[in-house]
Amino acid sequence: MKSLVDIVPSEGSTHKSTRLPALPDIPLYAAASTPMPAPCSPTGDAWDPSSRTPQGPGGQENPDQPTSTWLTDPKMRGLRILITERGQANKLYEIRNIISEVVNVRDGMAFKQLPLREVVPCTPCRREDIVVAFEPGEYFGQIFRIKEFGTEQCVLRKYGVRSTTLIEKVYHVSTAKLCVIYPPSGRK
Repeated sequence: MKSLVDIVPSEGSTHKSTRLPALPDIPLYAAASTPMPAPCSPTGDAWDPSSRTPQGPGGQENPDQPTSTWLTDPKMRGLRILITERGQANKLYEIRNIISEVVNVRDGMAFKQLPLREVVPCTPCRREDIVVAFEPGEYFGQIFRIKEFGTEQCVLRKYGVRSTTLIEKVYHVSTAKLCVIYPPSGRK
């Protein structure tokens, strides 16, 4: 292998021209690669490659997955609700509008249409997330900020109300019945 750089002495220097030592030949991928997990085997009851609906034990539809009919309620109109497509929890969409059984969503700078039955709410994952409650009851459609996050239940305070240490009204709602939203503009 040739050397990379010739070192040329300047005028008046007593040093002779030297060369850098040649680099040894190293295979292109000499480092160990990160091992990939073993592919899942299709032995479980829930595995069905043609199904887009999450399956529970015995091939039944997962009862923990909420239906998305609450999205069509007038209280949800105008909110910037974050959803995912069933089976693709790592891809988030913002709802633009719902026409009949079709949800028009924003995917970055592009727009896309998804069937209403295939969308699920993006559940909160940390303190200070802004959420809307979609469980039928007194909190339905109300906007909150998470004060204390829990995997089973969150402690919430009303969105737009300052947090104080003195006499603050808090709400306890199941985490599974909350959906993350973008901050509302002009609505408190």
